[in-house]
Amino acid sequence: MLEPQPQLEESAVPESSTDDLALVRRCLEGCERSLSELIHRLECVPRLLASLNDKLSAHLTHEELADLTQDSLTAIWRKLGTFEGRSRLETWAYRFCFLELMNLVRAKHRGARALGRRRELDVEMPILSLPTLALELEEIERELQELGPPDATVIRLKHYENLTFHQIARSLGRSPNTVKTHYYRGLRRLRTRLGSLQIEDRR
Repeated sequence: MLEPQPQLEESAVPESSTDDLALVRRCLEGCERSLSELIHRLECVPRLLASLNDKLSAHLTHEELADLTQDSLTAIWRKLGTFEGRSRLETWAYRFCFLELMNLVRAKHRGARALGRRRELDVEMPILSLPTLALELEEIERELQELGPPDATVIRLKHYENLTFHQIARSLGRSPNTVKTHYYRGLRRLRTRLGSLQIEDRR
């Protein structure tokens, strides 16, 4: 299952992650302008967490999501030097958000069980589904890397960043029909390679 993400601003989107890798390297070298751009790009983090919270029925409060945002940003910053440009920054950040949310839900699960309030917090579903989703995400990302641009680029923008075909077309400088061709061709190839995994067709 590819997890849909909240819609991001209609800014220019690089077709490959090469530009993102260059951006990260400039940040690590102390470039203030690049750091400002990185901070702007990471404004996606609270939106990603809110989407995951809704999608997984984690029932996190606004305060918990705010704390989770800071934890995720801290984890991203600590690991920034490990970014290899194999995916876009938003896709890479998504994994940190996913893991931080999973850790928090597991902690709530343990606390609820100790207090005898497991049913009240309604955390059984996310605990059961999160590991499965994590494995699917990793497998899908590996296959997207094999698929390569432009098909993989369009699929990532459609599913990870929830952009419309028209937004993707404007970002990549291509026609909507061309973008749709890349999207559906890529989906067919992914379904063939992934077999049992369900990949949602998002029109």
